[in-house]
Amino acid sequence: MRLALLFQSWRLPVLVGAAFLFPVLLSAQFKAGDWLAHANGLYRYSRLDDSEQRLYEYALEGTFHFFPAPRLAMGAALTTTYLSLDNDFFQAHDLSFSVGPQLRYYLTNKKAPLFLQAGYSWRQTERARPANSEEKQTAKGSGASAGLGANFPLKPSVSLEGMLVYRYQKQEDVQNPSETAFRRGLQAGATLRIFLSEQEEAHPSWWGPGEEAVQASGWILGGNFEGGLNFENPNTFSLSLLGGSFLARRFALGLGLELERGANDQFGDPGLNSAIESFLRYYLPLSNSMMAFPTVGFQGGRSEVFDSFNLEAFRFRTWRLGMGLDLFLSESSALELILNLSGRNISPTGNAIPDRNFDVAFSLSVGLITFWYK
Repeated sequence: MRLALLFQSWRLPVLVGAAFLFPVLLSAQFKAGDWLAHANGLYRYSRLDDSEQRLYEYALEGTFHFFPAPRLAMGAALTTTYLSLDNDFFQAHDLSFSVGPQLRYYLTNKKAPLFLQAGYSWRQTERARPANSEEKQTAKGSGASAGLGANFPLKPSVSLEGMLVYRYQKQEDVQNPSETAFRRGLQAGATLRIFLSEQEEAHPSWWGPGEEAVQASGWILGGNFEGGLNFENPNTFSLSLLGGSFLARRFALGLGLELERGANDQFGDPGLNSAIESFLRYYLPLSNSMMAFPTVGFQGGRSEVFDSFNLEAFRFRTWRLGMGLDLFLSESSALELILNLSGRNISPTGNAIPDRNFDVAFSLSVGLITFWYK
């Protein structure tokens, strides 16, 4: 059976799924100048006992919209998916990226507003088989969607959003890009949204500094422990120190130092990575004791792999996209959780094997962060 069919027609008796959902909607009045953001993640594990086949899926999605006029929102959506198929005979990985514009119009801003949404997307998929690192295939696709949705308020600041979407997609075959498949489908979904307001009464009076911690001229300093799943190296962990400054209200720019230890190599000891990372965060206060933040970063560093024959050295450049949550333990210290997607380009140096050129990682970091503010 072709690998493409295995990915497209997977039928499993055992399915375990978990989702990391953190949707955020800013301002419930939909006025000109408002904006909204939505991010979620997915982990799914499937297993077919008869043939010992295992399927792992990780996904991250983010949407951002701006209201140029009342009720009318214009924005974009970014989705990335990592799919891994593993059995006793072969392994293969799919890495997909999708990006495209979206348009949303709220028919009313009453208690349960209805909205129409339309979008277009471009998609690229890369497939690799670790047993033969030179065997990589790429396919492109595109599609359009249209949907009808509504927000159902549960509390003054919490809403359940339901949406019905029709999708039409065109996708090249990964193994044979000259062949194109057309797909149509109807999708229904529900999302829990949290409404944020600039008004003080919208923030519950729990412990924590709330908006005061993210004012301009403030500082952050902390460290974290991170574990992840890499494209060709499934058991890595790292330690890092980070610091930054708030150049403007809610916007933090900073640097981090990271030391990463990879999983045991097939021929020898684990590799070591050292890196310097620059990052940008935008904080969204959910309450006085809780803040969410999308984060992007760029990292440059050096990787060393020890085997039975020599020391191989690589230089790498990494981009990161993530969603984080700070839970304040006091007025200045918080427990920090971040879900990251990373893509890494690798350049060999010296006598390193030249065919290791790209990997991707999904990771969860846990750490402590301290805020300095006036």
